[in-house]
Amino acid sequence: MKKAVVLLSGGLDSSTCLWWTLAHNYKPFCLLFDYGQRHKKELKCAIRIARKAKATWQVVRFRLPWGGSALTDRSVRLPRRRKLKEMISDKIPPTYVPARNTIFLSFALSFADAIKAETVVLGANAIDFSGYPDCLSYGDRIAKVLYLCSDVIGRAPCAHEGPFSVLHNFLAREKFFAARSGI
Repeated sequence: MKKAVVLLSGGLDSSTCLWWTLAHNYKPFCLLFDYGQRHKKELKCAIRIARKAKATWQVVRFRLPWGGSALTDRSVRLPRRRKLKEMISDKIPPTYVPARNTIFLSFALSFADAIKAETVVLGANAIDFSGYPDCLSYGDRIAKVLYLCSDVIGRAPCAHEGPFSVLHNFLAREKFFAARSGI
């Protein structure tokens, strides 16, 4: 059976990606992240979802030694009751964790290499990016960079021979597409 590393946040998009792997005959290996975020609600949801799917999962724990995000730095005020105008502005919100998806993809690529998985699946979505740069086309570019780097530094794209891909099923899709895909 093909193996897929799924970046599982506990949200709609990544949960749908997990179920997509099952529907497409992959054995999913879910990576969940505790990066020092103030809340653990999504992490708890991700664990419940992985268990429900009977998927193998593990939590990767790390701390970024720098601040810069209201999610990881208690000296930065969390936004409360933001108005729609603030949420759709071009300004990067204080909850943005610098390069978080890039870091997650790096872990996923390493894990995929270690378990000889054929693909990494992430549910980043540009539509609900809320000003997060690593959910825009940047997310697509970083996936390609990681793929190319893996080819340069490591044998075939990963340690095993054969095809390898980084899938981001919902990057440029509308939210209802993710929801409909999960039905």
